[in-house]
Amino acid sequence: YDPEGPGTETDTPFPAQALTDGIAELSSWLIFLPEGQVRQIHWFRYSVLPRLRLQEQFSVSPSGQYPTTDYAGRLLWHEEGQLWCASPRVRLAGGETAEYVEEHPYVYPLIDTTRMELERLGGHLRYYPWIAFSIPAQAENLRGYLAYTVDASQMPQPSDIHFSSPEQWSYTDTWSVFLRHQTHWLHYPFASISSYGGSSYTGRSGPIQTIHAVFSFHF
Repeated sequence: YDPEGPGTETDTPFPAQALTDGIAELSSWLIFLPEGQVRQIHWFRYSVLPRLRLQEQFSVSPSGQYPTTDYAGRLLWHEEGQLWCASPRVRLAGGETAEYVEEHPYVYPLIDTTRMELERLGGHLRYYPWIAFSIPAQAENLRGYLAYTVDASQMPQPSDIHFSSPEQWSYTDTWSVFLRHQTHWLHYPFASISSYGGSSYTGRSGPIQTIHAVFSFHF
């Protein structure tokens, strides 16, 4: 939390979005942990469930500014008044490095920020976590999340900024959240929703519809 105000939710909540046959809400929550660790929890919730329940996918595109670990996913829903849950396999797409930053340093001003970018990005991998699932036929109030821990402890600070204590540091991050849904039965060629895993594509492709939201946070 932020001692001077709420700091656990992104500063730009995103409204509900309409699918062809449903309505979904996307949101992100942050939990600040000791030693510069931040737990990001990205939620989706169907406020109106789709009628067709074949293929769904939920994914996150992190900024890549920080290393991320400890991925987890969960689905929750109700059936006949009982709460059910499942832990789908979290898959990691990407694995991109920041080598392009070192190869093309001329795109950055030759000041302290160049060194900061190289130190921050060089060497660690950028992954795109995603889960694929089907909505149970009798499910109500379906929601779920993808979560991971961001290591911002090594985030370099500009040399002209001085903190009053070692624990004081800044955290700025941006990410995108995607929810995909198959909208109709018959299509050719067959499109597996898993083939979109980790993709940032936001358009509609055949039977696969995508809604997304972009979030940012500054602390």
